[in-house]
Amino acid sequence: RNFESSFNTVQPYTYYKLQIPNDNTTLKLSGNYLITITNEDDEIIFTRPFIVYQPKVTVGVSVHKSRNISSISTKHNIEFSVNHPDLRINNPSQEIKVAVYQNHDWNTIIKNIKPQFYRGNQLLYKYSDKVSFWAGNEYLFFDTKEIRNATNNIAKTRLDGLLQTYLYTDEMRKNKPYTFYPDVNGNFVIRTIDSEITATEADYSQVHFALEAFTDIEQDNIYIYGDFNDWQLNEENRMTYDKNHKLYTCTLLLKQGFYNYSYVTANDNQEINNRAIEGSFFQTENDYSVLVYYKPIGSRYHQVIGYGQANSENLRN
Repeated sequence: RNFESSFNTVQPYTYYKLQIPNDNTTLKLSGNYLITITNEDDEIIFTRPFIVYQPKVTVGVSVHKSRNISSISTKHNIEFSVNHPDLRINNPSQEIKVAVYQNHDWNTIIKNIKPQFYRGNQLLYKYSDKVSFWAGNEYLFFDTKEIRNATNNIAKTRLDGLLQTYLYTDEMRKNKPYTFYPDVNGNFVIRTIDSEITATEADYSQVHFALEAFTDIEQDNIYIYGDFNDWQLNEENRMTYDKNHKLYTCTLLLKQGFYNYSYVTANDNQEINNRAIEGSFFQTENDYSVLVYYKPIGSRYHQVIGYGQANSENLRN
Protein backbone atom coordinates (compact mmCIF):
# COMPACT_ATOMS: atom_id res chain seq x y z
CA ARG A 1 0.00 0.00 0.00
CA ASN A 2 1.53 3.33 -1.09
CA PHE A 3 0.29 6.69 0.14
CA GLU A 4 1.43 10.33 0.25
CA SER A 5 0.12 13.50 1.85
CA SER A 6 -0.92 16.44 -0.30
CA PHE A 7 1.45 19.37 -0.68
CA ASN A 8 0.64 23.09 -0.90
CA THR A 9 -3.15 22.60 -1.16
CA VAL A 10 -6.01 24.39 0.62
CA GLN A 11 -7.73 21.04 1.17
CA PRO A 12 -5.38 18.56 2.90
CA TYR A 13 -5.77 14.97 1.74
CA THR A 14 -3.97 11.65 1.49
CA TYR A 15 -3.30 10.07 -1.89
CA TYR A 16 -3.41 6.26 -2.01
CA LYS A 17 -2.09 4.16 -4.88
CA LEU A 18 -2.74 0.48 -5.55
CA GLN A 19 -1.25 -1.49 -8.42
CA ILE A 20 -2.51 -4.92 -9.44
CA PRO A 21 -0.82 -7.40 -9.69
CA ASN A 22 1.43 -6.87 -6.68
CA ASP A 23 3.29 -8.98 -4.06
CA ASN A 24 0.02 -9.92 -2.35
CA THR A 25 -2.42 -10.11 -5.27
CA THR A 26 -2.16 -11.91 -8.58
CA LEU A 27 -4.97 -12.32 -11.09
CA LYS A 28 -5.01 -15.80 -12.62
CA LEU A 29 -8.39 -15.72 -14.38
CA SER A 30 -10.12 -13.33 -16.74
CA GLY A 31 -13.53 -12.01 -15.72
CA ASN A 32 -15.33 -9.34 -13.69
CA TYR A 33 -13.65 -8.10 -10.49
CA LEU A 34 -14.61 -5.71 -7.72
CA ILE A 35 -12.22 -3.62 -5.60
CA THR A 36 -13.67 -2.93 -2.16
CA ILE A 37 -12.22 -0.20 0.08
CA THR A 38 -13.01 -0.49 3.80
CA ASN A 39 -12.17 1.53 6.90
CA GLU A 40 -10.66 0.33 10.18
CA ASP A 41 -14.05 -1.09 11.25
CA ASP A 42 -14.36 -3.07 8.00
CA GLU A 43 -17.17 -0.81 6.82
CA ILE A 44 -17.29 -0.40 3.05
CA ILE A 45 -16.32 3.11 1.94
CA PHE A 46 -16.65 2.51 -1.79
CA THR A 47 -16.26 -0.14 -4.46
CA ARG A 48 -14.98 -0.05 -8.03
CA PRO A 49 -15.54 -2.79 -10.63
CA PHE A 50 -13.05 -3.66 -13.35
CA ILE A 51 -12.73 -6.31 -16.05
CA VAL A 52 -9.77 -8.44 -17.11
CA TYR A 53 -9.88 -10.14 -20.50
CA GLN A 54 -7.72 -12.63 -22.37
CA PRO A 55 -7.84 -12.15 -26.17
CA LYS A 56 -8.88 -15.53 -27.54
CA VAL A 57 -11.30 -14.17 -30.17
CA THR A 58 -11.52 -10.96 -32.22
CA VAL A 59 -14.57 -8.72 -32.23
CA GLY A 60 -15.63 -6.45 -35.10
CA VAL A 61 -18.06 -3.68 -34.15
CA SER A 62 -20.01 -1.12 -36.21
CA VAL A 63 -22.49 1.60 -35.25
CA HIS A 64 -25.65 2.34 -37.26
CA LYS A 65 -28.65 4.60 -37.08
CA SER A 66 -31.71 2.86 -35.72
CA ARG A 67 -33.66 0.81 -38.25
CA ASN A 68 -36.91 1.77 -36.55
CA ILE A 69 -38.45 4.80 -38.23
CA SER A 70 -39.79 6.12 -34.92
CA SER A 71 -36.28 6.27 -33.42
CA ILE A 72 -34.06 6.73 -36.48
CA SER A 73 -33.08 10.25 -35.33
CA THR A 74 -32.56 9.39 -31.67
CA LYS A 75 -30.96 5.95 -31.34
CA HIS A 76 -27.83 4.04 -32.29
CA ASN A 77 -27.94 0.37 -33.28
CA ILE A 78 -24.83 -1.75 -32.63
CA GLU A 79 -23.87 -4.66 -34.88
CA PHE A 80 -20.88 -6.91 -34.32
CA SER A 81 -19.28 -10.25 -35.07
CA VAL A 82 -17.16 -12.62 -32.99
CA ASN A 83 -14.40 -14.43 -34.89
CA HIS A 84 -13.00 -17.57 -33.24
CA PRO A 85 -10.75 -19.46 -35.71
CA ASP A 86 -8.52 -20.81 -32.90
CA LEU A 87 -11.22 -21.56 -30.32
CA ARG A 88 -13.67 -24.44 -30.57
CA ILE A 89 -17.13 -23.45 -29.34
CA ASN A 90 -19.45 -26.44 -29.19
CA ASN A 91 -22.71 -24.66 -28.34
CA PRO A 92 -22.50 -20.90 -29.00
CA SER A 93 -26.04 -20.12 -27.84
CA GLN A 94 -25.28 -21.64 -24.42
CA GLU A 95 -21.56 -21.01 -24.00
CA ILE A 96 -21.22 -17.46 -25.33
CA LYS A 97 -22.71 -14.34 -23.73
CA VAL A 98 -22.02 -10.80 -24.84
CA ALA A 99 -22.21 -7.43 -23.03
CA VAL A 100 -22.36 -4.07 -24.83
CA TYR A 101 -21.45 -0.78 -23.15
CA GLN A 102 -22.08 2.82 -24.17
CA ASN A 103 -19.23 5.12 -23.04
CA HIS A 104 -18.16 2.49 -20.45
CA ASP A 105 -21.31 3.22 -18.44
CA TRP A 106 -22.20 0.28 -16.18
CA ASN A 107 -25.83 1.40 -15.80
CA THR A 108 -26.91 1.21 -19.44
CA ILE A 109 -25.26 -2.10 -20.31
CA ILE A 110 -27.09 -4.51 -22.64
CA LYS A 111 -26.05 -8.06 -21.75
CA ASN A 112 -26.70 -11.77 -22.18
CA ILE A 113 -27.10 -11.40 -25.94
CA LYS A 114 -27.07 -14.64 -27.88
CA PRO A 115 -25.73 -14.99 -31.45
CA GLN A 116 -28.27 -14.39 -34.18
CA PHE A 117 -26.45 -16.23 -36.98
CA TYR A 118 -23.52 -18.61 -37.36
CA ARG A 119 -21.08 -18.64 -40.29
CA GLY A 120 -18.12 -20.98 -40.03
CA ASN A 121 -15.93 -19.69 -37.21
CA GLN A 122 -17.93 -16.51 -36.92
CA LEU A 123 -20.86 -15.51 -34.70
CA LEU A 124 -23.00 -12.70 -36.09
CA TYR A 125 -25.10 -10.22 -34.14
CA LYS A 126 -27.23 -8.20 -36.57
CA TYR A 127 -30.24 -7.45 -34.41
CA SER A 128 -32.41 -4.50 -35.41
CA ASP A 129 -33.74 -3.78 -31.91
CA LYS A 130 -32.02 -5.85 -29.19
CA VAL A 131 -28.75 -3.87 -29.19
CA SER A 132 -30.07 -0.34 -29.48
CA PHE A 133 -29.07 2.64 -27.31
CA TRP A 134 -30.48 6.14 -26.95
CA ALA A 135 -27.77 8.30 -28.52
CA GLY A 136 -28.14 11.06 -25.93
CA ASN A 137 -26.34 14.39 -26.35
CA GLU A 138 -22.74 15.60 -26.20
CA TYR A 139 -21.50 15.98 -22.62
CA LEU A 140 -21.18 19.33 -20.92
CA PHE A 141 -17.78 20.21 -19.47
CA PHE A 142 -15.74 22.46 -17.20
CA ASP A 143 -12.02 22.75 -16.47
CA THR A 144 -10.61 23.74 -13.06
CA LYS A 145 -6.91 23.47 -13.93
CA GLU A 146 -6.70 27.21 -13.09
CA ILE A 147 -8.64 26.76 -9.90
CA ARG A 148 -8.47 30.36 -8.68
CA ASN A 149 -9.67 31.94 -11.93
CA ALA A 150 -12.94 31.92 -13.85
CA THR A 151 -12.32 30.10 -17.13
CA ASN A 152 -14.38 28.41 -19.82
CA ASN A 153 -17.85 27.50 -18.42
CA ILE A 154 -16.87 28.73 -14.94
CA ALA A 155 -18.68 31.91 -13.85
CA LYS A 156 -16.68 32.72 -10.73
CA THR A 157 -14.42 31.30 -8.03
CA ARG A 158 -13.78 32.30 -4.43
CA LEU A 159 -12.16 31.06 -1.24
CA ASP A 160 -14.57 30.32 1.59
CA GLY A 161 -12.92 27.75 3.83
CA LEU A 162 -12.40 25.64 0.71
CA LEU A 163 -12.09 26.84 -2.85
CA GLN A 164 -15.53 27.39 -4.40
CA THR A 165 -16.17 26.98 -8.15
CA TYR A 166 -19.46 28.27 -9.59
CA LEU A 167 -20.43 27.05 -13.05
CA TYR A 168 -22.67 28.98 -15.41
CA THR A 169 -26.32 27.92 -15.21
CA ASP A 170 -27.14 25.15 -17.68
CA GLU A 171 -30.30 24.96 -19.76
CA MET A 172 -32.37 21.91 -20.63
CA ARG A 173 -31.35 20.88 -24.16
CA LYS A 174 -34.12 18.43 -24.93
CA ASN A 175 -35.99 20.78 -27.25
CA LYS A 176 -32.97 22.59 -28.62
CA PRO A 177 -31.24 21.68 -31.91
CA TYR A 178 -28.20 19.41 -31.76
CA THR A 179 -24.88 21.25 -31.44
CA PHE A 180 -21.54 19.51 -31.82
CA TYR A 181 -18.62 20.20 -29.56
CA PRO A 182 -15.88 17.70 -28.69
CA ASP A 183 -16.13 15.79 -25.44
CA VAL A 184 -14.47 12.81 -23.75
CA ASN A 185 -17.71 10.84 -23.43
CA GLY A 186 -18.31 11.39 -19.75
CA ASN A 187 -14.73 10.91 -18.58
CA PHE A 188 -12.40 13.22 -16.65
CA VAL A 189 -8.70 14.08 -16.44
CA ILE A 190 -7.03 15.28 -13.23
CA ARG A 191 -4.72 18.20 -14.06
CA THR A 192 -3.43 21.55 -12.83
CA ILE A 193 -1.30 24.24 -14.47
CA ASP A 194 0.57 24.84 -11.21
CA SER A 195 2.34 21.47 -11.02
CA GLU A 196 3.09 18.32 -12.96
CA ILE A 197 2.55 16.20 -9.83
CA THR A 198 -1.22 16.07 -9.94
CA ALA A 199 -1.49 13.13 -7.52
CA THR A 200 -0.57 15.25 -4.49
CA GLU A 201 -0.46 18.88 -5.68
CA ALA A 202 -3.83 19.25 -7.44
CA ASP A 203 -6.33 20.88 -5.08
CA TYR A 204 -9.99 20.22 -4.41
CA SER A 205 -12.89 22.64 -4.75
CA GLN A 206 -16.62 22.68 -4.11
CA VAL A 207 -18.13 22.78 -7.61
CA HIS A 208 -21.60 24.38 -7.73
CA PHE A 209 -23.96 23.16 -10.48
CA ALA A 210 -27.22 24.84 -11.51
CA LEU A 211 -29.84 23.69 -14.01
CA GLU A 212 -32.61 26.04 -15.11
CA ALA A 213 -36.10 24.57 -14.65
CA PHE A 214 -39.29 26.60 -14.38
CA THR A 215 -41.17 23.72 -12.76
CA ASP A 216 -40.19 20.92 -10.42
CA ILE A 217 -39.96 17.49 -12.10
CA GLU A 218 -41.55 15.77 -9.14
CA GLN A 219 -41.94 12.23 -10.51
CA ASP A 220 -38.21 11.60 -11.00
CA ASN A 221 -34.92 12.65 -9.42
CA ILE A 222 -32.29 14.57 -11.38
CA TYR A 223 -28.62 13.63 -11.06
CA ILE A 224 -25.30 15.05 -12.24
CA TYR A 225 -23.93 12.13 -14.22
CA GLY A 226 -20.52 11.00 -15.41
CA ASP A 227 -17.46 8.87 -14.80
CA PHE A 228 -16.23 11.19 -12.02
CA ASN A 229 -18.07 8.95 -9.50
CA ASP A 230 -18.18 5.76 -11.60
CA TRP A 231 -21.65 6.58 -13.00
CA GLN A 232 -23.31 6.23 -9.60
CA LEU A 233 -26.65 7.68 -8.54
CA ASN A 234 -26.57 8.71 -4.88
CA GLU A 235 -27.49 11.53 -2.54
CA GLU A 236 -24.22 13.35 -3.24
CA ASN A 237 -24.97 13.97 -6.93
CA ARG A 238 -28.77 14.23 -6.65
CA MET A 239 -30.03 17.75 -7.39
CA THR A 240 -32.57 19.65 -5.29
CA TYR A 241 -35.09 22.17 -6.58
CA ASP A 242 -34.92 25.83 -5.56
CA LYS A 243 -38.44 27.24 -6.07
CA ASN A 244 -37.34 30.84 -5.53
CA HIS A 245 -34.70 30.81 -8.25
CA LYS A 246 -36.35 28.17 -10.50
CA LEU A 247 -33.17 26.11 -10.45
CA TYR A 248 -32.01 22.60 -9.68
CA THR A 249 -28.77 22.85 -7.70
CA CYS A 250 -26.06 20.54 -6.39
CA THR A 251 -22.53 20.90 -5.02
CA LEU A 252 -19.78 18.30 -5.45
CA LEU A 253 -16.28 18.16 -3.99
CA LEU A 254 -14.01 17.44 -6.98
CA LYS A 255 -10.28 17.45 -7.60
CA GLN A 256 -8.80 19.87 -10.12
CA GLY A 257 -9.16 18.81 -13.71
CA PHE A 258 -11.22 18.59 -16.90
CA TYR A 259 -14.64 17.02 -16.35
CA ASN A 260 -17.47 15.86 -18.57
CA TYR A 261 -20.94 15.64 -17.09
CA SER A 262 -24.59 15.50 -18.09
CA TYR A 263 -27.99 15.56 -16.42
CA VAL A 264 -30.11 12.42 -16.19
CA THR A 265 -33.35 11.52 -14.48
CA ALA A 266 -34.02 8.30 -12.57
CA ASN A 267 -37.14 6.82 -11.04
CA ASP A 268 -37.44 5.02 -7.70
CA ASN A 269 -36.10 1.83 -9.30
CA GLN A 270 -32.96 3.71 -10.41
CA GLU A 271 -33.92 3.33 -14.08
CA ILE A 272 -31.98 6.03 -15.91
CA ASN A 273 -33.35 8.34 -18.61
CA ASN A 274 -30.51 10.21 -20.37
CA ARG A 275 -32.81 12.08 -22.80
CA ALA A 276 -35.45 13.70 -20.57
CA ILE A 277 -33.25 16.77 -20.01
CA GLU A 278 -30.43 16.53 -22.56
CA GLY A 279 -32.41 15.14 -25.52
CA SER A 280 -31.22 12.39 -27.86
CA PHE A 281 -29.70 12.91 -31.32
CA PHE A 282 -28.23 10.36 -33.72
CA GLN A 283 -25.37 12.78 -34.49
CA THR A 284 -24.02 12.40 -30.94
CA GLU A 285 -20.53 10.90 -30.76
CA ASN A 286 -20.39 7.88 -28.43
CA ASP A 287 -17.98 5.03 -27.73
CA TYR A 288 -19.37 1.49 -27.82
CA SER A 289 -17.58 -1.52 -26.34
CA VAL A 290 -18.37 -5.21 -26.72
CA LEU A 291 -17.13 -7.84 -24.24
CA VAL A 292 -17.42 -11.56 -25.01
CA TYR A 293 -17.94 -14.03 -22.14
CA TYR A 294 -17.27 -17.75 -22.57
CA LYS A 295 -18.42 -20.52 -20.22
CA PRO A 296 -17.77 -23.98 -21.66
CA ILE A 297 -20.17 -26.71 -20.55
CA GLY A 298 -18.93 -28.00 -17.20
CA SER A 299 -16.98 -24.84 -16.36
CA ARG A 300 -17.64 -22.95 -13.11
CA TYR A 301 -17.06 -19.38 -14.28
CA HIS A 302 -17.32 -17.07 -17.28
CA GLN A 303 -14.06 -16.18 -19.00
CA VAL A 304 -13.77 -12.86 -20.81
CA ILE A 305 -12.23 -13.85 -24.14
CA GLY A 306 -12.72 -10.87 -26.44
CA TYR A 307 -13.09 -7.11 -26.62
CA GLY A 308 -14.06 -4.82 -29.48
CA GLN A 309 -14.99 -1.17 -29.79
CA ALA A 310 -16.34 1.37 -32.25
CA ASN A 311 -17.31 5.04 -32.31
CA SER A 312 -20.54 6.51 -33.65
CA GLU A 313 -18.61 9.28 -35.40
CA ASN A 314 -18.46 6.88 -38.33
CA LEU A 315 -22.07 5.75 -38.73
CA ARG A 316 -22.40 2.98 -41.28
CA ASN A 317 -25.71 4.17 -42.72
